[in-house]
Amino acid sequence: MIECRKFGYSILDAHAHIGYSFDGYRMSPEEQLHSMDILGIEKMLASNLHALYFDPVQGNREMADVAARYPERILGYVAVNPHHMEGWEAYLNEMLALPNMVGIKLHPDFNSYPTNGPQYHRIYEYANRHRLLVLNHYFGDVKTIVELAKSYPHMKMICGHRCAYPNLDEIRYLRDNLADRRDIYFDTTSSCVAYGAIERYCEYLGSERILFGTDTPYFDPAYQVGRFLWCGLNDRDRRNILRENMWNLITK
Repeated sequence: MIECRKFGYSILDAHAHIGYSFDGYRMSPEEQLHSMDILGIEKMLASNLHALYFDPVQGNREMADVAARYPERILGYVAVNPHHMEGWEAYLNEMLALPNMVGIKLHPDFNSYPTNGPQYHRIYEYANRHRLLVLNHYFGDVKTIVELAKSYPHMKMICGHRCAYPNLDEIRYLRDNLADRRDIYFDTTSSCVAYGAIERYCEYLGSERILFGTDTPYFDPAYQVGRFLWCGLNDRDRRNILRENMWNLITK
């Protein structure tokens, strides 16, 4: 097992990508693995950028091929485009049966489609039925998060990037309305983070609800790891976020 020298245990990355982005770093999977080795990141859970930007079928196949090539290091999300849903259920069944493909990735911004639109609800229903993990890139109203959580009690949902925004009213709303849901998570991935944001999410929602993410190759993963070196978290909370929560998601 790869170990981060700074923390004494390996890190798990719940929000990453493979492929080339328009405005991020151009890194091959091998270059990303080299960076992971340096930083002590044991595994990353990634979606394919070509699948998100252009062709989900080709991009998801590339994702599956990389995950199969590096089975101990890379897990894959299947990206779903709500504008291309013909035969979608059989397709998801096929893709999620492949080794190391463990969840679904939705990107309402790239796909210009509302998070609570009817096509996405078909995906949520599928995920709920199969108790699947869904990473949703969503910056919108927290009430929508709560509505989805309550409507699909068996779907394991990650709200991407949410821990960058420490709006106290929003965090309290999430706390008060998600008290009975332990499988709704908020990841730390962001290009910038308001002071005390991660600490505030921990205080109100508990570190068990928070996942570490890098968004590589958009952002340098060293920066994302570095945010945890001098943050105000205790060792238990830091380890929950950097490792234990994602480990529980992919092994249970």
